[in-house]
Amino acid sequence: MKHFVTHSSAGISFVMLPIIMVLLYGYCPAQKIRASDKYTVNKITIRGNKEISTHGIKRVMLIKERGWFSHTPFYNDLFEDDLKTIVQLYHNHGYLEASVEGRVNEADEQKRRVEILIEVSEGSITLIDSVGFVGNRVFSDDELKKLLTYRVGAPYNESMLEKSNYTLLAHYAQQGYIDAVIKPVLRLIKDDHLMTIIFEIQEGQKAYIEQIRVEGLDKIRPNVVLRELELKPGMVFDYSKLLESQHRIYQTGLFRTVSIRPVIIDSTDKSRRDLVVQVEEKKNGEVGFGIGFGSYERLRGSLEFSQNSLRGLSHQIGTRLRMSFKYQKFEFLYTNPWLLETRTKLDIKAFAEHTIEPNYELRGGGGRVTLGRSFSQADKMTMSYKYQDLLFDNVKDTTEIQDRSRGNTRSLMVNYIRDTRDSQFNTSQGTYVDVRWETAGGFLKGTNTFTKLRVEIRQFYKLIRSDNVILGMRCLTGAAQNFGASRRIPLNERFYVGGESSIRGFGRHKVGPETELGVPIGGKIIFLLNMELRYPIFRKFGGSIFYDAGNVWCCYDDTRYIKLRQGIGCGLRYNSPIGVVRMDVAIKLYRRPDEDVGEIYFTLGQIF
Repeated sequence: MKHFVTHSSAGISFVMLPIIMVLLYGYCPAQKIRASDKYTVNKITIRGNKEISTHGIKRVMLIKERGWFSHTPFYNDLFEDDLKTIVQLYHNHGYLEASVEGRVNEADEQKRRVEILIEVSEGSITLIDSVGFVGNRVFSDDELKKLLTYRVGAPYNESMLEKSNYTLLAHYAQQGYIDAVIKPVLRLIKDDHLMTIIFEIQEGQKAYIEQIRVEGLDKIRPNVVLRELELKPGMVFDYSKLLESQHRIYQTGLFRTVSIRPVIIDSTDKSRRDLVVQVEEKKNGEVGFGIGFGSYERLRGSLEFSQNSLRGLSHQIGTRLRMSFKYQKFEFLYTNPWLLETRTKLDIKAFAEHTIEPNYELRGGGGRVTLGRSFSQADKMTMSYKYQDLLFDNVKDTTEIQDRSRGNTRSLMVNYIRDTRDSQFNTSQGTYVDVRWETAGGFLKGTNTFTKLRVEIRQFYKLIRSDNVILGMRCLTGAAQNFGASRRIPLNERFYVGGESSIRGFGRHKVGPETELGVPIGGKIIFLLNMELRYPIFRKFGGSIFYDAGNVWCCYDDTRYIKLRQGIGCGLRYNSPIGVVRMDVAIKLYRRPDEDVGEIYFTLGQIF
């Protein structure tokens, strides 16, 4: 039987940075397993741990036990790094005397599997006795203490010490003291296991912005960069505004890299700084294409041409073509992000489309003009005017609408969005709120007269941070009403649910009002609820368990008898270079005698 033993231990350290403390740990390897043997770990056993659970220790290790889909190879160097990581984990919980010893035994020579035994000696916990400051004149001790992430009596935490030091530096930098130096000094009372922390502070001078220089421009005008800056000449330097300015310049989509830095003008007077903005432009013209597959649309694709900066400004112009077996749309797009040199964004879109739905076929064209304003990184509001000329053909619901009819819609829509998600396409945490109100006809003229209100809320929680287990929820509700000369709401403006993007387990638009022949006709009121648990499986593969519920009602009286259609199921996700590929298998709950058991869906992108 092959084996080796390695151990890691530490006395009391007086240094701040964990990487320096790691260098103090000693390791005594015995006979090692060769990396070329490609062993895998059959089992990891941890003994002696009381304050930190076995699961908590295994979670920080890079070496993992064999699973159904995972066969992580064993490496000696990686195992030694894991032992150091476990010691650091204990240090971060206040156990500065913790030591770890590891042993590797060959469990199955033919299958090349090993078993790992880790012995932990936790020692006593070290608590914070007091926290003080020396050299601070701009901010009082009480003001600085409020910024710290821990308090007196809490376990001493090395990683929190680094974060607190950074927080203090950032606080000084936001007030213009960009040369401030802060050094934490540690004093340990070994017998009592108490730690005293003193922050020695050199504040330096407050810095003011003298001039702003933009470097690296070729075709784009300097004003495009300067107007995005939160910092102006004469202002006190604020590091948080520097980061916000950098973010705004990136958001223009015109630059590959953006770097903003203060530069000393005179070495004898550090209170005056020039602000240098270094950028690298992207290519002015872009061509993009995509291809995908959906259960209803089947094969689909898109082709886009765009120019990002007309005449050196940030005006954008482009065309987009999207096609599938059920949907074709051509669009011409124009965007001016700084209308009249204000932060008001202007979008103009002209389009022509052909759509085939289960209950009708639509041909139409028109345009939309949108004015938008962002109030913060998360909040924005838009106002849109839309004109659309419509031709409905092959209408299945001949009892209500003629088989072929024409009309036009002139509408005004106000839209408020709050978005704190970490990603729009594969979200792991954050909130998304979308409130829309639209009215058509009336003083706007047009043959279709109606009003609609729609509210959607999405919430995402990361349940197990390191394992990326995510709970996502969506709630959508809306109401519509026709008025004036219109006897009904146009088919394309009604609410529909059922299918891969709403209530899984049902066919497209197959939840809600139908004709006697089973043709969906949509409704005036909608309620939709989705809950989905997403979890990793192996590498780029993930899984989901979901519950969907909702319905559509054709009139308000029907809502007195609330009957929600429900579906449950599970799915497989693959994080491909072109987006998340999704397969869902769903079954109906409380299905009716004439209904199928459920549906299988293949498509691109998460359901919400």
